[in-house]
Amino acid sequence: MGKNSIIKKVLKKKIEKNPNLQDLFDYINGNIGLIFTNNDIFEIKKILNENQIPAPAKVGQIAQNEVIIPAGPTELPPDGTSFFQALNIPTKIQRGQIEIQDPIKLIEKGKIVGNSEAALLKKLNIVPFSFELQIKCIFDTDNCYKPTFFDISEKQIEDSLKTLFSSLDLIGISVGYDSSFTIRDTFKKVFNKVFIVGHSVGIEFEKKI
Repeated sequence: MGKNSIIKKVLKKKIEKNPNLQDLFDYINGNIGLIFTNNDIFEIKKILNENQIPAPAKVGQIAQNEVIIPAGPTELPPDGTSFFQALNIPTKIQRGQIEIQDPIKLIEKGKIVGNSEAALLKKLNIVPFSFELQIKCIFDTDNCYKPTFFDISEKQIEDSLKTLFSSLDLIGISVGYDSSFTIRDTFKKVFNKVFIVGHSVGIEFEKKI
């Protein structure tokens, strides 16, 4: 972490030797910092997620996530019912305290937090947000990557590779190029023909391919 002006000054000198750093330079704005590491980037992402600081909702801020008030007892006395009514939250009095009847989406992600919402969350001792370091980009091997690839699952990668290999297999067959995929396919076709011919002349053998 440091002053953006200092970070930019250093990067400008480095860009003269490595123009690819220009992509990283464009991200130096606002509250920004650089993390230098040889560790796996998914490990770094996990560490950042584990070090979030809970933050209450403040009037005027943009909600970083949706806020849902759960159903159930609130430990608030009955004289606070009107507050819930003003927010169209159905309640009932149960054992001398206010109880919310159904889960309520109080704030939508990206919306501005109002006075009533912030006051209610404070009354209910709900801390819905958090402070955390967010990854803006990853610079690796002279390339900048957006953090959206963190959302890609291992299964999606596996499925993509299967599709790629299947496409390469079809291309190899169409152009007559031998590969481990096309040879395997050719052996299957040859064996099936031999199996059919053998069966027609009374030769029986186990089919394993």
